[in-house]
Parts: sequence; structure tokens; C-alpha cells
Amino acid sequence: MPVRAVRRVPAAMLAGRGPRWLAIGFGLLFVALRWEPVTGLTGLMRFGERHAERRLPELRALPLLPSPGDGYDGQFYAQVAVRPVPTDPDLVHALDKPSYRPRRILLPVLAHLLGGGDPWRVLHAFALLHTAAWLAFAALMARVLPEGDPRRGAAWLACVLAVGALDSLRMTLTDLPAALALAAAAVAAERGRGRAATALAALAGAVREVSLLGLPLLRAAAPPGQQGWHLTARRAALCALPIVLWCGWLDRQLPGGFIGPEGNVDWPGVAFLRAMAFDASRLLAGDIDPQWTFGLAGGLGLAAQSLFLLRRAGAALRDPWLGLGVPFALFFWIVGADPWLDYRALARHCLPMTIAFNVLLARAPGARPLWFVTNVSALDGVLRMTYL
Repeated sequence: MPVRAVRRVPAAMLAGRGPRWLAIGFGLLFVALRWEPVTGLTGLMRFGERHAERRLPELRALPLLPSPGDGYDGQFYAQVAVRPVPTDPDLVHALDKPSYRPRRILLPVLAHLLGGGDPWRVLHAFALLHTAAWLAFAALMARVLPEGDPRRGAAWLACVLAVGALDSLRMTLTDLPAALALAAAAVAAERGRGRAATALAALAGAVREVSLLGLPLLRAAAPPGQQGWHLTARRAALCALPIVLWCGWLDRQLPGGFIGPEGNVDWPGVAFLRAMAFDASRLLAGDIDPQWTFGLAGGLGLAAQSLFLLRRAGAALRDPWLGLGVPFALFFWIVGADPWLDYRALARHCLPMTIAFNVLLARAPGARPLWFVTNVSALDGVLRMTYL
């Protein structure tokens, strides 16, 4: 009896509000600690030292907190926010991929409007939009996974603290805001609100064009039969066509042209097996580094999430969460070598898969051991917030 009572303590804690508020406080504390009196929140955007000479002229005069080496992708989206005109010569010079970065135009434009066009305010609006997206995501998942059950509490933590979600917050990346819009679309579709689901899916595509993979979730919000298929096709086209036209126009107008699949797509499972073998070889050689430890454990966990969803793919057109998760579960297996250089990039790309997996896992009986094994990357996400 005492042993059983002890085992019930963690379960009871997961069922309550305490862990959720601790997680929210942890994320907000991280953002607050990134504030510097002189450089503000610019450290979140990871402005690389090597790109200093190529930055927009108005940013060269600002006190930006530099990051070693190349920095990271958030710096380029932040510059699109400062000058949201893709054909501007200074912006073209500042971007690493001029025809690619402006595809994800919605957040930069919103930050530009919120900042009133002032570069310093725009940068901080851009940073805080990602914080707001993370908080909104936590609130949305609290409605999908309400308190009162330890499985729902564990699933909520796995979503909100997923390495893909926290890395997006930590480095102002588009993955989490896009996943938020897709998750909201799945909620709307589950409630039969097809128009709202369509609008939210379209917003997700404007934040990140890869989000169009989640469009099958719209089928669950349409009536059965041929009429429902026609309605779903019209709604999907309404979401996809503007993004396709926008991306096509950028490819024609800007240097670099079409960004092809080189390094991003491979035969199913090939890049995954190579990455797992490489991480295992580093560990066997005695290099016990978090990149290899979590690369192996986290990669296997993501593979298990994918297989869980693919086993249920037959219901993907009836369940919006499967409609969201299954396309990204397929995407996981054909991703090429480049994202696997650091599995966290792949975890960000497949964040909708992780969200759908945990929502469905929370609704399945006896899933507690599977939750821990498949969500070990959440521990990685939390640890990265503490030392970066």
C-alpha cells in the first residue's frame, strides 16, 4: 500500500495545475533573462557575427547582441520584418536565401505593423510575437488536454516543452507559430467549424509554407460523401493557392530561384538510419555529448511517434488530429540529410506530428510508458533553455 501511494504522487501532480504553471513560469523566466539593458531581446534572434557586414543598414547602427559564427535563421526573418519588401536590394543582400526567407511572410509583416516600422521596436515585436505564440499554444493545448487526468497533464507538458516548441521560442523561429495555427485548425475541425479551420490552416501556410502538409485535417470538418470531398478540395485550394502563387513569384523575382530538395529529401528512412548510426558511433567512441545522446534517443522517439500515427492512418480523414499528424509522420521518413545534422531541426519541422501524437496518446488507455520513451526530447528542450 505505501508503494502504491508513492506511485500515485507523480500521477496526481501531473493531473493538477502545478506542473503547468511551473512550465509557463520557466518559459517566461527564460525570455526575461534574455533581456539586456543595452541590446534588449535581440539575443533571441541570433544575429551571427559573420553576417554583420551584410545586415540591413538600419540594423548596423543598432546595439544587437551578436552570436558566434553564422548565428541562426531567426536573424533573417527579423530582417524581413524590418523591411518586408522582398525585392528591396538591401534586403536581398542581407538574406542568406533571398527567394526562400520571404516565403514565411506573415509574422514579419505583423511584427512590422506592431513596431510601426521603427527597426528597434519591430525587432522586439518580432521576438515577443514568438513568446505570445508559445503562451497561446500552451492555452490552446490546455483546452484540448484539460487538467484532472495525469495522461492529459503529461501530454500537455510533452507538447509545450517539446524541443521543437522551445527551440522556436528560444531562437524566434517559425515552426511553433505555424504549429499553433494548425493545432487551432484541428480543434476547429473537430468541432465541425470548417470555415474557421480553413482560415487557420491558411494562416499556418502564410507563417510557414510546409504547414500545407496539414491540410488533410480539413476533411474531418466536411460532411460525408462526394459533396464533402468537393468542399474539402475547395477549402484546401483556398489555403494552398495563395501560398503557391506567392512562392512562385518569389522564385521568379529573386536570386537563387527555386530552392530544390537537395539535402532536404531522401529515400524513405535512409537519412534517419544514417543519423542514428552516426550518433551511436559517437557514443560508442566515448563522446558522451548531449548532441549525440539526445540525437539518438530523441530521433528514436520521433520515429516511434511517427509509427504510432501511421498505424492509425486509415482514420486520418475522419479524425482531424490524425489528418494533421499523419502527413508529417510520412514527411519524417523522407527528410534528407541536412535537417538530420541536428535532430532538433527535424523535431521543429515535425512539431505538428508531436502535437497530434500526444493528443491521441492521451486519449489511449495505458499509454504512460510510451509517453516517456517517445517524448525524451522534451527533456532536451528544457536543458537547452538552461544553458543557451
